[in-house]
Amino acid sequence: AQLEAKTQEYEEKISQLEEEIKGLETASQNVATLRAEIRSLKEKNQDLQTKLETANQKADTLVIQIRSLEKKNQSLEAKNDNFSKEISTLKTQMEAKAQEYEKRISQLEAERRNFEQKVTQLEEMINKIRAILGPVE
Repeated sequence: AQLEAKTQEYEEKISQLEEEIKGLETASQNVATLRAEIRSLKEKNQDLQTKLETANQKADTLVIQIRSLEKKNQSLEAKNDNFSKEISTLKTQMEAKAQEYEKRISQLEAERRNFEQKVTQLEEMINKIRAILGPVE
């Protein structure tokens, strides 16, 4: 009878240990799953960091281009002002010169509009990049 009691006790302990083993196996699988998720998240994070660096480089390039376009626009506006002054001082040659300057002014305005459109497009691209990247902390 004592042997049966000990056997029963050992069987209960074995059953408990088997349950613990199952729990530990489940926990081990969960840990493996979490580690895989962490690896995946690290890879995604690295990809996002690379994309962010690329986007920042593109944004820097766009800023440089915008500044260049602004300088060109200022230059064109200055030229436009000079043309207007010349038109007023060259009244004796007004007919021929007026048509020539009006054509040039129109071209400059078209270029300015083109530059402004490009600036707007660049600003939209910057906004889209910022929207894609989300808030930078």
